[in-house]
Amino acid sequence: MKLAFIILPLISGGRQMVDIHRNVVEDLIKNFGGATMYDVTGFWRNDDRAIPCAKVECAMHDVPSEVSTFLSIAKDVADRMEVHSVMVQKPCGEIVFIEGDTDE
Repeated sequence: MKLAFIILPLISGGRQMVDIHRNVVEDLIKNFGGATMYDVTGFWRNDDRAIPCAKVECAMHDVPSEVSTFLSIAKDVADRMEVHSVMVQKPCGEIVFIEGDTDE
């Protein structure tokens, strides 16, 4: 098994995302048997703000069906949070940014 994770902001559009974080953890438990979530802080180039985030990770097999399910969960959460993107590490170690539906 390999480790995969999603980095999620704690607040989006002035709204706390506790319910959405809980749903992500539940989805990962349902599909992969478990999940771990802990606080991290994000930073962007040319931006002085520290962005409080949660890192949600799970152990999974690096097979197409499981990767597809994991990326689908990441896309769903990015859309529900209405964020520009979420950072994801696939089980192969590749980092990708999954775009959310921001209605822009």
